[in-house]
Amino acid sequence: MVNIRAIRPIPAVRDGRPRVRETWIFAAYPYGLNPEYLEILHRIEADYAVKFRLANDTPAATHLAEKIRIRIRDSEISMFDLSGWNANVAFEFGIFMGMRLPMTRAWLFLNRNTTRDVPSDIQGLHQHRYSDLTELETLIRANLGRTPRRADVVVLNRRL
Repeated sequence: MVNIRAIRPIPAVRDGRPRVRETWIFAAYPYGLNPEYLEILHRIEADYAVKFRLANDTPAATHLAEKIRIRIRDSEISMFDLSGWNANVAFEFGIFMGMRLPMTRAWLFLNRNTTRDVPSDIQGLHQHRYSDLTELETLIRANLGRTPRRADVVVLNRRL
């Protein structure tokens, strides 16, 4: 027997506000910055219809590299903070590149104070340079552009 409720379309508008699905963003950053960096991501999640997904945010039975690949595949955007050339972030960016996804789905961030010259194979890619975490937050918000604000829409959470 088919559950009729399960096949009804979701109304596009509720209480005068459009309904939208969360935009998933895979976030790879040096975990040495963990508390301050996570605060930025949480503030942005509170303002926009986005969900930042980290490689280690939920336990999984699969190998971490496979989990990273799945997170990248299922996200609309992947952001990589390559500041200081952290090995884990570089590995995650390598997985992204190996998946042959368009670079329009990647945001590259580099801290001007901690990053030496980038390798030649990355020099031609668009990079967002920042001096401090306040400037980083401003850059992420600018990249979100026309992403709906949570206050303006009803956000439909996606299953993790």
